[in-house]
Amino acid sequence: MANEKARPSIFWVLAALVLPVLNAAVRFEIRHPERLPRTGSYVLAPNHHSEIDPVVMGAVAWKLGRLPRFLAKASLFDVPVVGWFLRRSGQIPVQRDGGVRGGKAIEAASDLARDGRIVVVYPEGTLTRDPDLWPMRGKTGAVRLALQAGIPVIPAAHWGTQELMGRYSKRVRLFPRTTIHVAIGEPVDLDRFRDRSLDSATLTEATAVVMAAITELVEELRGETARPSGGIPAPRTRRRPADLSDATVSPTPAPTPDADADGGERRRIVVLGAGSWGTTFAKVMADGENDVVMWARRPELAREITEAKRNSDYLPGINLPQRLTADPSLERVLAGATDVFVSVPSQTLRANLEAARDLIPSDAVVVSLMKGVEKGTGLRMSEVIAEVLGIGPERIAVASGPNLALEIAREQPTAVVVSSAEQATAERVAKIARSSYFRSFVNTDVIGTEFGGVLKNLIAVAVGIVDGVGYGENTKASIITRGLAEMTAFSVAYGARAETLAGLAGLGDLIATCESSLSRNNTAGRLLGQGYSFTDVVKSMQQTAEGCPPWRPCSSSRASAACPCRSWSRCRRCWRARCLRATSHRT
Repeated sequence: MANEKARPSIFWVLAALVLPVLNAAVRFEIRHPERLPRTGSYVLAPNHHSEIDPVVMGAVAWKLGRLPRFLAKASLFDVPVVGWFLRRSGQIPVQRDGGVRGGKAIEAASDLARDGRIVVVYPEGTLTRDPDLWPMRGKTGAVRLALQAGIPVIPAAHWGTQELMGRYSKRVRLFPRTTIHVAIGEPVDLDRFRDRSLDSATLTEATAVVMAAITELVEELRGETARPSGGIPAPRTRRRPADLSDATVSPTPAPTPDADADGGERRRIVVLGAGSWGTTFAKVMADGENDVVMWARRPELAREITEAKRNSDYLPGINLPQRLTADPSLERVLAGATDVFVSVPSQTLRANLEAARDLIPSDAVVVSLMKGVEKGTGLRMSEVIAEVLGIGPERIAVASGPNLALEIAREQPTAVVVSSAEQATAERVAKIARSSYFRSFVNTDVIGTEFGGVLKNLIAVAVGIVDGVGYGENTKASIITRGLAEMTAFSVAYGARAETLAGLAGLGDLIATCESSLSRNNTAGRLLGQGYSFTDVVKSMQQTAEGCPPWRPCSSSRASAACPCRSWSRCRRCWRARCLRATSHRT
């Protein structure tokens, strides 16, 4: 079989079509190529974090003198042209319902073994869902094929394909030219499993051995260390995925969520509030492999969340994860809590905290998910938490960013900034607040992070007013641009860092809130601009529009900071003029 590649085959046609383009876009750096046997049959098992991975691994195998066969979904074989190439090149169809356990796939693997060929199997079964693109827990298909066919497993890893085609992206980036690093591993020692019954326990144990070998190769390529508990990275220097980088602010990326991250201590994660944002944030953390319990004031809502895994009042149509439960008893929810996330209307925060004050454990970290200031005092949410609970800043964190609840509940990718005066606290919270579609960054600028979330609400209402009055995109763009400048000046006057307002907590949140029909503040402003009274607008909103209550508190704070926010004042005058015109027409 030394001349396998030299045989005339459809692979030559594929190579002639694909390799010139791939070589123009990619530099290959292959480590340990001698470990890939040029003869004999085996399973080649690489990591998987981009849709273009099969093309890349196919090219690597070709360059090293082997003709790769992949397990491919059976439906692809019915696609014109594609199916013809798949059949002619000897790829293996696998039914999704039967997986590689189907008899035909096993039979095909046996044929490969007899003929001395190789098959490429991605043990993860799909693109990794790890936020930092580390290998996740593998499925047992690759090991089952190898053990039943009596062939070895060769682990492999690559790093850089995400630059050629990002995870979940359908577009190839040909420029600038990318370097893809590839490492081939030694055959995985599966001898101790070959005489055992191929039950679930055996296959799972053997798969863990294979995934550990793959993860070690990824560590070698990335120069980082992954957690021993299954491909989750340890908090070292790490590369941020390009998909969700915050290039302007460059906050520090946080480690991947882990329920036992703090010296093995098991966390009890609590969310106070079962509205749209509280439920969504709880879903994010539960999807990140954390057990989360919510406090829902109404027993029927708590029962629906726990039993039906739905919140039809606030997130209709969204299925909630199994690891998320709810309880109407504040005492039961807070018992033993280590991390308390608070998501209640900002003007009710003080009353809710007073009810929970004696129930929150003395060492728990309290995280504000709210974006508002308290009417009457003008205090930010973190300041209210500190005042009512009597805790220091090292136990308080805030989370803010472009976070429209329904989009996140639908698992559309986004990012958030977790901020605390204590860096370690921010990192602790960010470990929890992550999932495959939700990325957390950290900083220590609590003032800037909170004011970004508060002031963008005012600008969003202003943009809605402009829209409701009937002005166009030029006016809205002017309000947004000048609004950001005034948000920055206001926040800096209170001690914030200007760069925070240029990042996720400022500009990112501002764009999402001003431009989306899902924004309650934008909707409230639009109704105001159309001539509805403030009271009528508030009554018509099923959920709180946080941009409405801070109107007067921020006006008084603005005066004390000597920072005139002219855009908001102009929009108020515009709205009042519109209301006067509407009143005169009615009379």
